[in-house]
Amino acid sequence: MSTGDVYRALWRRKLFIVLATAVVGVAAWYGLSRLAPMYEASTLVRVEPPASSAGDPASLEAAQTLARTYTQIVSSGALDDRVRELAGGGRRSTPAVDVSARTVQDLDLFWISARSRTAAGAARVAEVAPRALRELVSAGSAGAGRARSIVVVKPAQAPSSPSSPSMELDLALAILVGLVFNGALALLLELSSDRLPDTAHLERVFGRPVLGTVPSVDLVSLKEGTRPAAPPAARAGTGEERSDDALEPAHG
Repeated sequence: MSTGDVYRALWRRKLFIVLATAVVGVAAWYGLSRLAPMYEASTLVRVEPPASSAGDPASLEAAQTLARTYTQIVSSGALDDRVRELAGGGRRSTPAVDVSARTVQDLDLFWISARSRTAAGAARVAEVAPRALRELVSAGSAGAGRARSIVVVKPAQAPSSPSSPSMELDLALAILVGLVFNGALALLLELSSDRLPDTAHLERVFGRPVLGTVPSVDLVSLKEGTRPAAPPAARAGTGEERSDDALEPAHG
């Protein structure tokens, strides 16, 4: 099948593709509208080197290494219980938290992000996460100095809109995937069909011109003892028939 045949096949099945894609879009919209919105807030944290070695390259490299280590600790879930307790004011009945972290390139900075079903909840969790990290670090040997080096650079703020689901983006992706899938399905139906769509396709297949075609005729089955109605011209009769009727004498 050439590129032109593909285009023509898709055009012949355009109604099927459009309707099926519309169904996919409606289903995606309904599914996305049923999902609970999730909000995300982030806190920017810095690992400060000791004041005595602020300009030392080795000290800066050590701070970068600590930033990567703290990122792994936060993302591992080791702080989740303590963060939930701090976010709930000491109550452990607070819903489960979703906390993650990521470094800022190769700097001594990293982001602590929190996701929640409410904007205030996400901001609160992201706000207390650095405190929970300091407590964990200070519990280790020589951890008091390292804990003081964890400094909040930019506090978390309550987001104004949910981070997910993204209705516009997800709906556009669903429609795009639906178009591709339904187009491929239309081509599969076209290839599995044993009928040639038109005379031009027939000529391309056999390499010979089409001399004539037989049109499709709707056949009507007649019940026994009935006859089809005559066309208007036949019912009106010819001029000769009308003259014979006129010559027939009237009875009565």
